[in-house]
Parts: sequence; structure tokens; C-alpha cells
Amino acid sequence: MAGWLAAHFGSRKDRVEARRAGEAPVATGLRQMPQGRWTGDPALGLNAPESHDFAWLDHLAAIGDEAAGRLAHRRLTDWATQFGRGDGPGWTAEAAAWRLLRWLDHAGFADPRQTVPDTLAILSRHVAFLHRRWESAPEGMPRIAALAASITGTLALKGLPNRIGIEVEALATLADFDTRNPEELLDLLVLLLTADAALRTAGQDAHFPAIGRIVAELRCLCHEGGRLARFHGGGAGIPGRLDAALAEARSRHPAPHQALGFHRLHAGRSSVIMDTAPPPATALAHASSLAFELTSGRRPIVVNCGPGQDLPDWARASRATASHSTLSLEGHSSSRLGPAEMFTEIANVRGVHRQTLPEGTHLQASHDGWSASHGLTHTRDLLLSPDGRRLVGQDMLAAHSMAERRRFFRLNAPRFQIHFHLHPDVEAVHHPGADSAALHLRSGEVWTLSFEGPAHLELRPSSHLERGLAAPRPSHQVILAGIAAETSTQIGWTLAKTQDTPLAIRDLARDEDPASPDDLEPT
Repeated sequence: MAGWLAAHFGSRKDRVEARRAGEAPVATGLRQMPQGRWTGDPALGLNAPESHDFAWLDHLAAIGDEAAGRLAHRRLTDWATQFGRGDGPGWTAEAAAWRLLRWLDHAGFADPRQTVPDTLAILSRHVAFLHRRWESAPEGMPRIAALAASITGTLALKGLPNRIGIEVEALATLADFDTRNPEELLDLLVLLLTADAALRTAGQDAHFPAIGRIVAELRCLCHEGGRLARFHGGGAGIPGRLDAALAEARSRHPAPHQALGFHRLHAGRSSVIMDTAPPPATALAHASSLAFELTSGRRPIVVNCGPGQDLPDWARASRATASHSTLSLEGHSSSRLGPAEMFTEIANVRGVHRQTLPEGTHLQASHDGWSASHGLTHTRDLLLSPDGRRLVGQDMLAAHSMAERRRFFRLNAPRFQIHFHLHPDVEAVHHPGADSAALHLRSGEVWTLSFEGPAHLELRPSSHLERGLAAPRPSHQVILAGIAAETSTQIGWTLAKTQDTPLAIRDLARDEDPASPDDLEPT
């Protein structure tokens, strides 16, 4: 009841302040500000649904042609006519912040002559509203966006009173926001760069030292092809947004080996990113401890299923261990959700050890997510060869202590599955009964997944989730399935590039538009 009352009071206060904001001074014009930070995905442009945060405007601007510009202008005009005077559900601090940022960022594309009715008055209303309501935005990214938008809007609009001193200080403090969602971290960087550029354009000093730290973290969480690792509710990121942000930040530091509980292995054309920490205490956290992704050049090979929070059927399933490229045990996730959709039983990750050997870079980590339930600890070893053409892995389930052994022997031998979720562009070929699968990339490379140990190899359907898609893309997963019949069970596996694949390859194949199938079930 208290939460409902707070939400009701907040929405009522938003409506009042949105209307009062119309009494604030109106800007006399727009300053020339840097644009194009909020890049979109042209594949989503014409199909992106209308929304009060104007996410669709990013995607239309990514198309960039005259037809997309006309559609963007018409949508802006319709929204201004219906909601521009402070009416409607879109007047919350979070929605108004994103709407203002995108409107300013794409103004030259969607409204080059400022012919949308009352453009300056509506944008001025946004700024006045955010000055009054940024503190009402939920903590974390919504509040950070509200502050960045208020600062940027104040400086982008001519003739508005400059009252952003407190907001700049608040944004600098909140910039130390703790997240393990790589895509969210990228949004944080772009918000800080936007506010930073607005301050510099206005001749004011910037105050966001967190930018350098975030750039280093993103370089660690970025694969060779410029895609972000897909963990904890984040997708691969809008194409081009990460490259543009890193270029604007002007950082030339190489990617660190570890950041935010992730380790990055890199050699040749290959990059591997592994989750070596427990899930964070957030509503979007995934049970992905010891999961990894593998990319060759700009072609993802092994991935995680990705963010499912926008799809009701996938909101919970996408967070399960089985939706990640790691080992699951009898359908039980390594960390388990409670009734409030937060993890109440959390795997403790320990024994993280990394070393450089003549044979390559070695990474080892363990978690105790099934110690209490099955008496088993999961240990994963990865070794990436110096030329990046071979990733050798080993997964071990073991009962180490006497207490774990007693728990293990009280139960029937549990079944395990080691999941290798493949990107939709990977064509997998497996002949029944064979102990290997061939993975064909659209670049022309071929990788082979083979194994040894008490398991059998299966090729099954999987699903690939991305923000903005109405449904998952169909894909496949290779599964190594078996029974942990002993107190120590080891499965060795290898992902190796076939010998006839050259060290250097010109990857000229074009990516296909993402499909949106209708009949997919969580796997």
C-alpha cells in the first residue's frame, strides 16, 4: 500500500509540475551543440513503436533518409500537439529526460527548421520540469539521465536561467554508479559525455573524472568486433555507439584484463569475456557466474541468450543459468531467485586465478552455487592459445569437503548440461553420435567444438534476445550432457579454428536484418 501511495503521489506531483513548468521562461533559440551521440539501429527504425522516451527517434535517425526524416517530424508534431503542454503519462523525470536528450540530439534531422509547433516552449518546459523533478527519478540511471538532461537542456537553449551548479555536483557524485550491466555502463558514459560537452561548449569546466574509469571498464567488456559482452540485462549495444563514445572520450589506453567482476582474454582475432563474480544485487541480475562469450574478429561465436526484461515470457527465463554459456545442474541455476525477483541464494565465486603461460593465457574460477543443494562445487578452466585459434576448457563438478560428500551421496547422481549458446549467424553442423560439431561463421571461418569425458554432445534450439526486438531470434546451442556419478566429474572441451582458416581474413559478409519469429519458447 505504501508503495502504491508513493507512486500515486509521485505521478500527481509530476502532472502538477509539468503544467507549472509552462510558466517558466521560454528560450529564445537553440545553440549549436554536438549531435549524433544517441545512435540507433536502422534495422529497427521503421518498426520501432512510438514511446514517450523517444527511443524510436534514435532508430529513425540511424536510417537518415528523407522518408525517415518526414516520419520523425510527423511523430514529433503529433506528440507536441497531444502532450506538449504537460499532459499525459510521459511526464515523469525519467521519460522527460530521455525525450529531451533525443530531441536535442536529433533536432537537425527531425526538425531542421524548428517547424514543430511551439518547439522552444516545449523544450523549455522540459528543462523547467527536470529542474524541479530530477530528485524524484529512481536512484541509478533514471536519476543520472534526469540530471544530464537538465544540464544539457539548460545550456543548449538560449536565454534560460542557469541554475545547474547543484545538478553538476550531483551528477559528478552519481557518476560512480555501480553496475555490472555493460550496456548500461555505455549509456552512463554517453550521458556524462553529453553533459560534459554541453558544459565545455558553454565555456564552463567539466567535472566528471569518472569518464576515464568508465572508458577503461568498457574496453575490458568489449569484444574484438566492438560488441559489448551480454551480461546482467545488457545487450551487445547499438552498433557504432560504443566506438563513437570511446572516440569522443579520447582515451588510448588498452583494455585492462579485468573489470567489474569480468575477465577478458585476448589473442590474435579472438576475445573471451568471462563472468568471474556473483550476480549483483539488482532486479536485472543474471545467474551467469562462470559463463563466457567468444568472438572471432567481428563475428560472435559463443554468446549468452541476452536481455529478456522487455519480453514477458523471457523476463525470468533469461536470468537462469541455462540461458548462459556455462554449466547448469538439473535445471537449477547457480544463484536462485526469491519471491521478489531478486536473488536470495547467491553463488559465492572464489579461487579466481589468472596467469600467462607459454601455452597461452589461463583463467580459473569456482563457485559453490550447488554446494548446499547437491554437495558440488563447479570449477571452470579456460586456456586461450597465443594465436587465439584455440580455446581449451574444462568444467569440473566436485564434492570437496566431508559435508559436501555427505550431501552428494544422499541424492541420486545429478544430471548436468554444459551450454554453448551460439550467435544466430553461426551455422552449426553435428552428425548424430559424433563427438564434435562444426561451427561455420559468415566470415568464412570454421570452428570445431569437441570434447572428452563422461558426456554426449547434442545440438538443440536456442534463442537470441536483444533490446528493441519484438521477439527472440532463433539460434542454436551445443550441449554437453552427462551425469555426475562420482564425487569428481571432469569434462574437457576445445573450441578450435580449423587449420585451413587463414590467420588474417577479410570479413566482407554483410549482416542480415534480425528476424522476429513468433513461436519461440524459453530453453
